[in-house]
Amino acid sequence: MHKIPDFKFVNQNNELVTNKIFEGKIYIADFFFTSCPGICSKLTKNMSKIQETYKKDSDIILLSLTVMPWRDSVPLLWEYAQNNNVDVKNGI
Repeated sequence: MHKIPDFKFVNQNNELVTNKIFEGKIYIADFFFTSCPGICSKLTKNMSKIQETYKKDSDIILLSLTVMPWRDSVPLLWEYAQNNNVDVKNGI
């Protein structure tokens, strides 16, 4: 069985996120960067549709990871989330 190694990172709310949050949950992940001129906006729109479909299911968590953490600061991630109607109330 495949196992994702332990991880930790800071989210758009400047909070530490670790794999412990996802224990017993299903999570759907995508990879993006805030200055992406191409496919990222399509991925974000698709994640938005998934977010809407599963918004009442507490067993499913969406996770978007920047591939440019040296550029995508917490304020940039927050702005990107706001501009793309990302529901950030769960902090991930």
